[in-house]
Amino acid sequence: MQFIVDRPSISRECLIASYFNQDQHAQTTEIDKSRAVNLAYSIITMLPCAETNSFHLHCPESAPVTWKKGQAACLVWETTFPRGEGLTREEVRQVTTDLSANRLRECRSEIIDTTDPRLHLTITSAEEDKGIYVFHQAGFVKQHLAYRNRHDPADE
Repeated sequence: MQFIVDRPSISRECLIASYFNQDQHAQTTEIDKSRAVNLAYSIITMLPCAETNSFHLHCPESAPVTWKKGQAACLVWETTFPRGEGLTREEVRQVTTDLSANRLRECRSEIIDTTDPRLHLTITSAEEDKGIYVFHQAGFVKQHLAYRNRHDPADE
């Protein structure tokens, strides 16, 4: 995992080649190398990961993140979690003042826990069951936002 975190702008295939080019990994099959990278990325992002993605046709809401051979980890993250415009301090103050669990209840909405960070702060599409998804690990979100600000692919 640390190998990926330390090299966010290196492509998947270069990461695999660099990491598994050591003698102790000489017997590792290509399938196992790919599985290891998928698992490491899944642990880092708390999302399922695959090199190809045919699963999304059957169950799109829980489809794995697709990390192709030529893509860097930071680009996969950027496409999985597109960045919106930042808020000004005044806008942040206004939102944090206006948004609360009680206010959502007043609007006949509810907070829905989710284990998928891709759904964080999205609104349900069903009109009768209005709600907003909140990813249950706020510390994880904060750490990834801080990491992303330090390793912004737009700056490279």
